[in-house]
Order: sequence, then C-alpha cells, then structure tokens
Amino acid sequence: PGQRLPMLAWQLADISQERAEQERFFLDLQKAIDHLDHAPAGFFSADQEGRVTYINATLAEWLGIDLTSFTPGAVSLSEIVAGDGMALVRSVKADPGTTRNAVIDLDLTTATGEALPVRFMHRVSASREGLNGPTRTIVLNRTQGEDASADLRASEVRFTRFFNSTPMAIAGVDHNGRILRTNAPFLSLFSSVVDRDAVDRRVRLDTVIHERDRPAFAAAFEKAQQRQADIEPIDTLLPGNDERHIRFYVNAVADGTGGEGAEESAIVYAVETTEQKALEGQMAQSQKMQAVGQLAGGIAHDFNNVLTAIIMASDLLLTNHRPSDPSFPDIMNIKQNANRAASLVRQLLAFSRKQTLRPEVLNLTDVLADLRMLLARLVGNDIKLKVDHGRDLWPVKVDIGQFEQVVVNLAVNARDAMPAGGDLTVRTRNVTAEECKA
Repeated sequence: PGQRLPMLAWQLADISQERAEQERFFLDLQKAIDHLDHAPAGFFSADQEGRVTYINATLAEWLGIDLTSFTPGAVSLSEIVAGDGMALVRSVKADPGTTRNAVIDLDLTTATGEALPVRFMHRVSASREGLNGPTRTIVLNRTQGEDASADLRASEVRFTRFFNSTPMAIAGVDHNGRILRTNAPFLSLFSSVVDRDAVDRRVRLDTVIHERDRPAFAAAFEKAQQRQADIEPIDTLLPGNDERHIRFYVNAVADGTGGEGAEESAIVYAVETTEQKALEGQMAQSQKMQAVGQLAGGIAHDFNNVLTAIIMASDLLLTNHRPSDPSFPDIMNIKQNANRAASLVRQLLAFSRKQTLRPEVLNLTDVLADLRMLLARLVGNDIKLKVDHGRDLWPVKVDIGQFEQVVVNLAVNARDAMPAGGDLTVRTRNVTAEECKA
C-alpha cells in the first residue's frame, strides 16, 4: 500500500500497406537503375572537380570499364576524353544559380586506347556564388545507327574528328566578322579570351587579336570578302599576354553568299608561334655573334701585325742595351706584355677559326713563370698567390695560348670562389697514366 506500480501502454498498428509501399518504391527504383544501366545510351555524372561519380553499364561497356572495380571519383573526365575535347567541355559554363545544356561532338578514349566518337548531351550547373557544380551527361555512340545512314554518319564522324583533332585553331566568320563556329583547339588556344558563351553570342573574331593588329586583320578580312586568294598572314600577340605570339591566316570562302545569315564569309586559321619567335631570336643573336666574331678576327689580324712590329722593335732595343742599363727592364717589360698580347690575339684568332692551333713542346716551369705577374694582377691583393714548381717536369706538347687561357680561367674561378680573400696555389708535378685512370 502507498506504492505506485509502473504502467506500460502498447499501441499496435498494421504497417503491411506501408511496408508494401516501401517495397514497391525500392523495386521501382531498382528497375529505374536497371533501365538506366542498360539504356541504349550512355550516361555519367561528375562532380565539380570533373571526377566521374557514376557511370552506367552501357557507357562502361563502350569504354571497357569494369563496373565491379569502379570507384566513384577515381576516374576523371579528362582521362576518358580524347585530344582537345576537354576544351569543348570546359567551355560550357552556366550562369550563377542556373543550369545550361549543350551538345558536343568529340571522341572518348577506351581502356584499350581506341577512339570512340560520341555526342554529349551535356548539362552543367552553377551555384548562386558562380561556382561550378556537378554535371550530368547523356552519351550517344555515333558509330551505331541505321544501316541506311551509315555512310552519312561515318562521314560526319570523320569530319568532326578531323575538325577537332587538327593542331590548328579554326573559326568560321560571317560577313560582320563574328564567330559562327570553332573547333576544340580554338577554344583551347584562346581560353583566356573567349569561351563557349562568347562563341554562342557571336562575338567578333578580332576580340582574340591584339588591339594594335586589328586594322591589319580588318584589311585581310576585307580581301577575303572580295574572294581574293592571296592574303598575307597576320602576326600578332595574344590579348593580355604579350609573351605569346599568334599567326592568323584568313581564307576566303568560294561559295559564301556574303549576305545576312549564318553563312561563312571567311575561314580563319590560327597557330601559336611563340617557340618559332624564340628560335628566330636565337638565330638572329647567333648571326650577330658570328658577325662580331668575324669582325674581331679581322681586327685581331691587323692588331697582330702591330704587335709583331712592337716585339721586333723591342728585340732591336734589347740588343743595343746592356742588362745594366736603367732602361733595360722597361724594354723587357714592353716585350713581355707584347708577347702576352700576341698570345691573346692567337687565342682570339683560334676561337674565330682564322688561325689553327699550333701545339709545341713546352717547359711548364718557364710558362708559369711568365704568367705569374699576370695571375697576381688578376687575383688581386686579397689573395696570396703561390706557384709551386715540380722537379724534373716532363715536357708537354700543347698550344701555348690555349694553355695560358686554361690557367687564367682556373685562377679567375678560384678568385671568384674566395670573395673574402685567401691563398691560391698553382702546383705542377708529373702524373702517370695509371694515376689519371685511378
């Protein structure tokens, strides 16, 4: 007495009908998925990064993809689209908060590397902030169809493949200079200037031409409208990027009506010539350096004649002066510097191929002794120069000018490696062939 016992309340309801509705819903969903998987058209969806998140069995069979090992997001759209087809896919953009549909003819790449011509029914979406959203695409196999249209379909596939696979950017232009249609390389080359929306709005072709060259394009386009055959190409720059060079070729359309409508008045081809311009600049620089070398070689010949006269005059003065004469060291210094200058002239002539190298048997001790003063001046006061002559050195057969240049280059490199100063030792000794191999 005085205690309350818990009371339990149970409510029972018949959910057979609800469970049956759920089963019918899942069954219908399974049938829908089965219909989608085995539909006569391919289908895939991709996220905003272009990763394929779903692919139906039909498209997987066309591409040779094993669905049992397929992982959503593991395959990107760029991996299955061949050539410049991605330029066509990326060119389709939706306005913020909307979706957009486009029909694209391109090739896909199968697992065996073969090209599969298809037609995309491509839908893209964008968030309210303008960010790319997921895409949904129906894929039609253009190699399949009725036998009666096989030849026409094959011709259409060949033309589309040729049109989108050519390395040249191609655009059809109407009588007002507006773009009617382009191929994939055109959208890829000028992606920073125009996109699919701009092409659909029939933007003028001179939009992709640098402002300074638009009058030249207008003149070439006028000739095309007059159906002239000989039209000079136009070299220009990519708008907004002066480092990229483009060459345009404008061709007249022989059967163009020239009237209103969507008939082409001209076909414009564009090729990027940035690498060609760089090679032309390198060639011009090479030719300029060649001319400088030829000029230096000619001057060196004349200068060599002057040095020969100075050396001969020095020898004559030395024969008329004794070593005890106060002017004898000055005359000797004149001769040594003239010989050194003559050696530099020989190197210059050898470099310009106006003088062959003349190897001779030398005593390295004497050569380095003559170079010591020059090396001391080159290394400067902050570096202490020491020349360590080996004993009983073997004679060496070498061009003296080339050898002196090697020693000078080594001394200069050592000086540059010691900006704070230091010690530089030039040492000579005999080295056997076995030691060199070791």
